[in-house]
Amino acid sequence: MSFWNSLYLNLKEFRYLFLFGFIVFVFNIFLEYNHFLNLKEKKHYLVENALLLQYYPKHNKNNKKYWVL
Repeated sequence: MSFWNSLYLNLKEFRYLFLFGFIVFVFNIFLEYNHFLNLKEKKHYLVENALLLQYYPKHNKNNKKYWVL
């Protein structure tokens, strides 16, 4: 068996791992692009503030709108 054939057979065993890595890589690109668009439109809300305001709404001064998860 040649070197390239054995290399192909070894990599073939991990094809689902490579596929999962590729899917995570593409999903990360979409997340980064979405984050860029949110910063560009100045609509980036901190999750920490949203979670705090869910339990402590009296600290929401000036009635700012936050996303509550």
